[in-house]
Amino acid sequence: MPDKLFYTKTMARVYAKQGDLVRAARIYRYLLSETPGRQDLEQALAEVDRQIGDCQARDEHLRGLLGRWLALLLHANGMQKLNTLTKRR
Repeated sequence: MPDKLFYTKTMARVYAKQGDLVRAARIYRYLLSETPGRQDLEQALAEVDRQIGDCQARDEHLRGLLGRWLALLLHANGMQKLNTLTKRR
């Protein structure tokens, strides 16, 4: 279990700035469980959650592009093999 001694708003901001959004969100959630209703923490968590959502959407888009690229690569490879076979005749 992580040492919650370092679960501070500053550490959450550092993690978020470094791109470790999941860890930042974990800290913000912990801080909110200890001090519910803090608007500053709620707003910071909402922003981190939004960024996580943006990253997930971007990742999904990139997965789709990668899938299309691989399909085209396989198709091109098949066409190249077919072309080689037809030239042998």
